[in-house]
Amino acid sequence: MTHISHTRSAFTLSPRQICLLILLVLQIVMLLAFLFEKPPHPPLTIPLFAMGPFLGASLALGFAALFAAQERLAQPLGLAAMICAMISFGPHKLLDPLLPQIWPTILLAQGTSLFLLVGSFRYYRKDGA
Repeated sequence: MTHISHTRSAFTLSPRQICLLILLVLQIVMLLAFLFEKPPHPPLTIPLFAMGPFLGASLALGFAALFAAQERLAQPLGLAAMICAMISFGPHKLLDPLLPQIWPTILLAQGTSLFLLVGSFRYYRKDGA
């Protein structure tokens, strides 16, 4: 008979890393919807830039923040990734006509971003940086 152990993995994530993973998954799903044009998908361009390169930059910042070894580097990268995510999922989306279809994503991204923002304020206040 096989015994399955229910011990915790040695691989653990910080709350900041979990939040970054959530934002990364949401942006990857948005990128896939964009690439395959599955509604509701983001527009190809917005007045400021083309969506594809923006999503690429946003994902790059998120992954860099996720894997940054030093907290001094991870915090500003995480804030930059959160700001990019808010361009896609921010409060302005509450006025979007597609809100009935996309509200779970919007609320999750906004809550996660708020958690990252509060964590960053605490980090910089404690650190004095």
